[in-house]
Amino acid sequence: MRAPSLKLEMGILVEPSPYSVGNTAPPLSQKRILGMKRNVILGTAVIGLLLAVSGCAGTPSAPAADSSEDASAFKVGLVSDSGGFNDRGFNALSLAGLTLAEDAGVSFTSEARESASDSDLVPNLQYFAQQGYDLIIAVGFAQAGPVAEVAADYPDVDFAIVDVATEGDPALEDLDNVQGITFKEQEGAYLAGVLVGGLRASGFEKFDGDAIGTVGGEKQPSVDRFIAGFQQGIISQSPDTVLLNGYSQTFADQDACKQLANAQLDQGADAIFAVAGGCGLGALDAADQAGAWGIGVDADQAFLGDFILTSVVKKVDVAVSTVLKSFADGSFEGGTDVLYGIENDGVGIPAMSDAVPADVQAAVEAARAGIIDGSVVIDLTIK
Repeated sequence: MRAPSLKLEMGILVEPSPYSVGNTAPPLSQKRILGMKRNVILGTAVIGLLLAVSGCAGTPSAPAADSSEDASAFKVGLVSDSGGFNDRGFNALSLAGLTLAEDAGVSFTSEARESASDSDLVPNLQYFAQQGYDLIIAVGFAQAGPVAEVAADYPDVDFAIVDVATEGDPALEDLDNVQGITFKEQEGAYLAGVLVGGLRASGFEKFDGDAIGTVGGEKQPSVDRFIAGFQQGIISQSPDTVLLNGYSQTFADQDACKQLANAQLDQGADAIFAVAGGCGLGALDAADQAGAWGIGVDADQAFLGDFILTSVVKKVDVAVSTVLKSFADGSFEGGTDVLYGIENDGVGIPAMSDAVPADVQAAVEAARAGIIDGSVVIDLTIK
């Protein structure tokens, strides 16, 4: 199957779609127990964007319409990884970043192309380079090799790649037209782990088993940073917790993640943290069906239902918007890396509700302060 491509016109996706989130997603929840009380990120802006996904990767589409009358507007291409823009998290946030930049007054035209598999990555990147786009944003660790290949062939085109640092990558570090964007996922995940571990230790609702599970997609550095931080946060509050972990080897197949989650639930897991893009929605669905807690990733996934305990928020939308702002004002620097963590508000968890016991809230805030002042050091080893 050829991958869908998206076209943005005036910041709104146009063309009807068989991939509509509205057709495939579970109903939106009207209440929360924990986490951000009413701040449903993907329930508004991102889902609105995703209501119109169609087309074919590698197949040229009509030029994107100008998002401004300004003749100086630059052209931006966005390429998803195999998780696709309908993942309701990582890729969806990158797409929302385009609208965030436009709302901030950045003048640009844009087109987004979705990759159904890793084999679509190079063709999608080449499409934008061949069409004379000024800036190409690649989303996901799997795009490191493809970006290195295409950026070397098109030295006059600038690239930004989310979840990859150019420093230390032999194929990227000498390319002065590529900027890396990375996150300290372990910091936000540690806070979620402190919350989950604290609630488990306090005997909070649904925490009556011995284990907490994590379901990763492909084993990649960013995925492992999420999992390691989460596990260590749990153990800091509830050291007797049995930690279960597995990888689906996909970011798209929800059944694969659901199968892994069900195996962990059968082993006594009271909560499942899904770090697997669209695939992870299957793991969260398994948690919901089993009456267990789910922990979302990348976006605040409270919109999935009341069973979402919290989410580890990774502000990919802000990062993409910031890249566009820097390109517009001339401060974009290829051959450099940008790093987001708790201290610069790039990762974290949504605000806790009053249902969280005061001592658990205090432990989370102490962990946040400790990460910032360096007294909390997070080991990236997965248990």
